[in-house]
Amino acid sequence: MTLSKRADYSTAITQKNKITTIEKAKQKVNIACDLLQKTGMFRDVSFYRPDSKKLYIGNAPAIYVDTPKGRKLVIAPDLRCSLLDETYMWVEVKDKPQRFFYPDTGCDAHQYVGFWSVNKYKREPVLMLFTDPPLEEMIGLKGLSQDVRESFIRRWKRFAPDDMPVFYGNWIKILAEFDGKSKYPKCFHERSRDKPMKIIYMDIEKMMPFSKIESLRAFIENRTKARDIGEFAVFDVSSKSIIRDPEDLLQDC
Repeated sequence: MTLSKRADYSTAITQKNKITTIEKAKQKVNIACDLLQKTGMFRDVSFYRPDSKKLYIGNAPAIYVDTPKGRKLVIAPDLRCSLLDETYMWVEVKDKPQRFFYPDTGCDAHQYVGFWSVNKYKREPVLMLFTDPPLEEMIGLKGLSQDVRESFIRRWKRFAPDDMPVFYGNWIKILAEFDGKSKYPKCFHERSRDKPMKIIYMDIEKMMPFSKIESLRAFIENRTKARDIGEFAVFDVSSKSIIRDPEDLLQDC
């Protein structure tokens, strides 16, 4: 979770809150499934849940990819989607809001590397979908300075027509393209349940809202351009350096 939403997991109460958050995230994936099916472009849209226990990293479904360094097991996106033309794409649904102080949102480093690897080595496009909660559910929003609060609300409204949050995002091919000016995508070193973790944040400016079935359908029709993803590059905020090897990013993670 982002710093704007993260709870203190040291108590039983907040642990229950985490369970509630997971259930809400599953509901978002189900809603995304329904939205994708309504485009009429798919034979099947379903949760990726392999039968073999060997295809899991912890509790996370995983998939093998053939990299220049050998065969690797990486975390897979939420949904594997079979299109009418018998090709495949993937969709990852993140119930993770934008950050208050930065124009970005993101995911765990292990997930990011997995999604990038699936796109890179299997040449199957990965669409990342995010969704923000309603403003009234934003913990800490009222405690922000007026300038920060107004800036955040303007960004939030971009993905909330009529003040109703919708899915937004882009192909990971686009989100993973390193921008030398903005330095996105960026790696921030954070903590969760007293454990260090790395979160990769992506630029909101590269994302678009999907408030209508027609806009999502048109977007997916251009999926072939998303198959060939560029070389890996993530700016590490802590070391102020560009990480160009996924294995380097996951060190100490």
